[in-house]
Amino acid sequence: MIFLIAFALYSAKVLSYTWVIYTDEEGGAFAKEFVDKVKTTNPFDKFEIQYEIKEVEPEILDCGSHTEIERVISCDTTFVRRDLIEENGDQALIIKDSTSYQGSGGSIPMVTTATSPEVLIHEYMHTVGFGDEYRYGEEESQYYCRRSSDYVNLARIKPRSRDYKSDQYARKKHRKRIPWYHLILPETKITHQDEARLGTGKVDNLFVSAIKRVFLRSSKPIGLYPAITCENSTNTKYKWWQASGAVTIMRDSEAPIGDVNEAILFEILKSRGIPLRNVEEEVEGQDLADRSALENDIVDSTEGSETSAVDE
Repeated sequence: MIFLIAFALYSAKVLSYTWVIYTDEEGGAFAKEFVDKVKTTNPFDKFEIQYEIKEVEPEILDCGSHTEIERVISCDTTFVRRDLIEENGDQALIIKDSTSYQGSGGSIPMVTTATSPEVLIHEYMHTVGFGDEYRYGEEESQYYCRRSSDYVNLARIKPRSRDYKSDQYARKKHRKRIPWYHLILPETKITHQDEARLGTGKVDNLFVSAIKRVFLRSSKPIGLYPAITCENSTNTKYKWWQASGAVTIMRDSEAPIGDVNEAILFEILKSRGIPLRNVEEEVEGQDLADRSALENDIVDSTEGSETSAVDE
């Protein structure tokens, strides 16, 4: 009897994955806005994720600024970690009610209400292994760029001072240091200038209008593009590279997650045991064309999207 009860509880658990959002904002408006945003954002909308919002007292979170970088928030996670276990939750997130624009990744992503739901998505992506694609200042560069990259969307590579013999030579030499190498098509080169220099090409520029910034999905293939992240680093021997030829949410919170990051993130979420949403239930009542489109969307997202670790 005990075994049957335990099995029933386990079975119910594996059918869902729970995010518990802890906030000291009265009413939890920011947290609710964040949940609404995630539910309609690819690839999160492909998974069976449950969301629970818990209001807590400010002194429980005890948030402040990072000792070295002012815009990075730091909170006491003692209560949060204990409560997450007691609530049988899987991932905790923290939202601090504050007028200071702050955020951070780590095992528990956290932001202030002065930011946006997109910023919390950005910080969560840090939690699962993504690195920043924007340019660090000199102080931040010394803090973040002094170590080897273990990010899923960035590679730290020392290019040859001499010309590469060929694109195949460059691939063989650097493929273990490119986490998304398996997503680069054989016909997409990771070199330029007649295969002599490293890099697929340039990252697309931002499209700016008089009213707002407009981000377009890049038509460029997945490859090896220069990242501006550590351009201010004093270590000039190594260059940083990114998978996408587009500006993504890891560079600007108003930009989309990006095609390649969506593919990588999908596989990360899948590897964490988060169940996919039931396609049959989601398309119930829709016509066959809509059903086919939704199923193809999930299949396309999974093709060739197995993440690999950086081999240092």
